[in-house]
Amino acid sequence: MGFFNSLMGYEKQQRDLLTALALELDDTRIKDIVHNIAVDEQRHMGHVADIIAIIEKGLVE
Repeated sequence: MGFFNSLMGYEKQQRDLLTALALELDDTRIKDIVHNIAVDEQRHMGHVADIIAIIEKGLVE
């Protein structure tokens, strides 16, 4: 589980960094691109959470 917890932390860190960067950018086009990447990182976090839930369910059963 350590790998997936680390991966979740990495995805969260990337999302937070990109969100903060997007807030600082003036160029709307670049801001939108960076924001979309941050949204992708959030989606990746959801996938990792799903994997963790599947593994935990398998460990309990």
